[in-house]
Amino acid sequence: MAERYCAKYGIPGEKFMRHIRRKALYPHARFIVPVLVLFNGDYLAADNDFIEDVGQITTYGEFSASVVEFIYHPANDGFRRRILRLRVSTERMRKLVKQILPDPKVARSDDDQGTMSPHGIAAKDQDSGSPITS
Repeated sequence: MAERYCAKYGIPGEKFMRHIRRKALYPHARFIVPVLVLFNGDYLAADNDFIEDVGQITTYGEFSASVVEFIYHPANDGFRRRILRLRVSTERMRKLVKQILPDPKVARSDDDQGTMSPHGIAAKDQDSGSPITS
C-alpha cells in the first residue's frame, strides 16, 4: 500500500509515514500532538506501528486486522488518546486506504451454488444444511 500511496501523491517513500499520519490524525490533534511528542518522544508509537502495518497491506481486506492491532496496542491507551482522541483516526485511515486499494469483491464462479456471504462461503439453509439457491 505504501508504494501505491506514494505514487498517487507523488512523494518519496521515506515521507510516507509523516504524510499519511498528518492526513489520518484527527484534525484537532494535528496541532497538539507535536507538543506531546516534545515531552514524550514515544507518544506516537501506536500510531507509527499502525501506519507501518497499513503500509504493508496489499488488499483492502487486510486493513481490519491492522485496525484490531492498533486498538489493542499497549501504547494506545490513556485519557489523551481514548477520550481526547489525540491520535490517528481509524476511520480517516480507512478512507485513505480505500482510495488506494479497492474493496474486495466476492468472486463467484459458475459452479458455485447458493448465495455467497461476504467471506466467499456459500450460505446454507439452517434447517436442511443445503445451499440456498436464488
